[in-house]
Amino acid sequence: MMKRISLLLAVLTAIPFFAAPPVAFKNTATAWKVLKKNAPSVAGRSAYIRLVSDEKEREKAWIWALTCADPVLRRDAVGAYFRAKGEAAVEKMLAMKPEEDELVRPVLIDVIRQIKSAQLRRRLAAKVVGPVKQPTKRGELFRANTRLKDDLTYDHEVETFRRIPLAGENWKFRTDKENQGVKKKFFAPDLDESAWKKISVEKNWEVQGFPDYDGYGWYRVSFKMPEKKEAAGAEFCFPLVDEEAWIWLNGVYLGQRADGPDAWNKPFYMDASKEVLWGKVNQLTIRVFDSCKAGGICRPPQLHLLR
Repeated sequence: MMKRISLLLAVLTAIPFFAAPPVAFKNTATAWKVLKKNAPSVAGRSAYIRLVSDEKEREKAWIWALTCADPVLRRDAVGAYFRAKGEAAVEKMLAMKPEEDELVRPVLIDVIRQIKSAQLRRRLAAKVVGPVKQPTKRGELFRANTRLKDDLTYDHEVETFRRIPLAGENWKFRTDKENQGVKKKFFAPDLDESAWKKISVEKNWEVQGFPDYDGYGWYRVSFKMPEKKEAAGAEFCFPLVDEEAWIWLNGVYLGQRADGPDAWNKPFYMDASKEVLWGKVNQLTIRVFDSCKAGGICRPPQLHLLR
């Protein structure tokens, strides 16, 4: 009973603008009538507490709350129902819509990570992730790239056990004023890059022979990948790319960081667990767009091995 009282206090104080006192219900029929009005309110939350306090009504109330309009009740239902019923509750959770509310998502994600069935994890994760974002205005290329540590279908803790800096010097580079590089497949592993200039990825391209150039530029480098051994996956870390970037590995498009000029100094990551060639030479291509001032790759990317 004390746990339910604590829950009631948490529920009624979760959103500050509900300042009215909780509503008392003498019977469950009245509580259901109020609850099914399906609008966030003190009365609705009080009705929910009344119903989940009744052993006969509890599971029905949880199931109803999973798809209700009140995020506070959805959050409680997801956690409480899973704790009570385990994976048997997941089938009912699959009726939920893609969840974007910041109150509910962390609880739902925590539940997904506890599900032992990979199939159930994948199905419920689809409800959490929601629709894929649309391409940006310069995003004729788009792929959603999910880091292994953020993959809700992966049920192990992920750690970076080795960081391998890529070379800072002797990358190949060329400008692309007309933005024809994608069409001409500048990302192809066997591209003839003999006419491309050598460049450092430790400073902007302006100070390396391309003064006042704004627009698209392409970087290419090859590196030897270690054997897989205990690694579960691999990802690239890009500490500083000014300002937008599109990434290929061995000719396969990995994804993009196309968030506009304000993202120039924000590190980003690209998972390459499925595309990397373990124990072999790999080819990395990066197309960069810079709209003003200094541009390019200004700190060497790193290869992170994961387990």
